[in-house]
Amino acid sequence: MLQLKSRAVICLATALLGVLAIILVAGLWPFNPFPANNLTWLDDRNGLEFGKNAILLSRSPLDFTGPGWSSISMELWVKPNSTSSRRTITFFSIYTSENPKQFRLMQYQNVLLLRRERKGAPEEVAVGVDKAFFPSTPVLLTIAAGPKGSAIYLNGKPARVFPGCFLSGSDLSGQLILGTSPFEDQTWHGEWKGLAIYGAELSPEAVLTHYEKWTSGRQAELAHESVPTALFDFHEREGDTIHDLAEKAPDLFIPKHYSVPHKAMLQRPWDEFHPNRSYAADVAVNIAGFVPFGALLSVFLWCATRSKRPVLTAILIGALTSLTLEVLQAYIPQRSSGMTDILTNTLGTALGAVLAGWEKVKTGLARFGLTRKKPAH
Repeated sequence: MLQLKSRAVICLATALLGVLAIILVAGLWPFNPFPANNLTWLDDRNGLEFGKNAILLSRSPLDFTGPGWSSISMELWVKPNSTSSRRTITFFSIYTSENPKQFRLMQYQNVLLLRRERKGAPEEVAVGVDKAFFPSTPVLLTIAAGPKGSAIYLNGKPARVFPGCFLSGSDLSGQLILGTSPFEDQTWHGEWKGLAIYGAELSPEAVLTHYEKWTSGRQAELAHESVPTALFDFHEREGDTIHDLAEKAPDLFIPKHYSVPHKAMLQRPWDEFHPNRSYAADVAVNIAGFVPFGALLSVFLWCATRSKRPVLTAILIGALTSLTLEVLQAYIPQRSSGMTDILTNTLGTALGAVLAGWEKVKTGLARFGLTRKKPAH
């Protein structure tokens, strides 16, 4: 009987280590805290190709807070690779520590989304334009904002007007991040061919004129507009620095490694919550994935150690294992670090440990030689 129990305990320990290995691999994949920044220059024209895991940053914060920036306009010349993703992907953002979600432009399939938050404001501004993007098709996005609101143009043509969307240079003052979200891994794939910011609301006629200059290769002329201007046309075609042709804004630079600049460690559950199926599926997977671990660990502690509270000990070990994983995930750009996973993993461990503690389960284990280790006298 002793030999049978020894073999059973070895098998049990092997299974436990196997489950733990699966959890570690699933939680820490792809095991790379310093992935390459897949941002490359286009071969035959101005622009940058944003591949998987790509980011472009300003060397220092943009500052458009002067009196000449009460009204603004933006031009973004981009070419997305796809419109099929079911995720909302941030491809342009302005970050400040005081107001992390200050200004963002996002793509959801073929929809352009604009979100703006101001410190102390009761709610954020969120507007959108359908059919703004098409796969592998360049588009010049123009946002012109003045005292009556904002208008969005696509390739020089009016798309939508938003009377309640007021923007100024202060909304675009902060760290510029292109290609991904400041907070989570959601990289945008496609080409960036140009970016300009003006200290005035462009008229419909000016928007069309600018579009013609961008598409005819005369965009450098726009850097000498009479209004304050910052313009990047990505003409360098080599190196890690992109210069503002108008010399008003700091340089942009290409980091060697991809990262999520301001990803939170152990994000709070209410900040992670999303009322959708994907979130519910993640919760279910995180609970179910730790049930076998909790059950095997509880049984091992019960039959191979002198633990007086194998169920409680298993739950504590499960919580510590999950906490360790979430802390390590904060240093892996492709993973997120949040307290929701700790709660759901611990719940899964508890379910498994409690199930393994049932008398019927213990009776079944005894048939394989797995019985309670007798306390030492």
